[in-house]
Amino acid sequence: MTPTLKKHLLYAAPLLIFFYIANLIAKQWRLTAGSGLIRLSAMLAALPHLFQNPIPSLHPADLLFALLCAGILLAVLAYKAKNAKKFRPDVEYGSARWSA
Repeated sequence: MTPTLKKHLLYAAPLLIFFYIANLIAKQWRLTAGSGLIRLSAMLAALPHLFQNPIPSLHPADLLFALLCAGILLAVLAYKAKNAKKFRPDVEYGSARWSA
């Protein structure tokens, strides 16, 4: 396995897991009867059974919700990576930015 492939797989793994869980939650929400707080409480009561059927939903609304959740996670990760502080051990803060 090449190092770049390994890096991409390690970067994509949390996104895929988050996509999968968001897809199952959207499916649970869509299949729960009721409206408003009654629907929310019924869905929360059924969350322990979320992984009873591990097959993800292919309903367009569920896929869209999962894609939006994964996109939000990707945006947060990109923002955190861009604004990361650059530290070097045993060196004064700020010198890592100007070193070659």
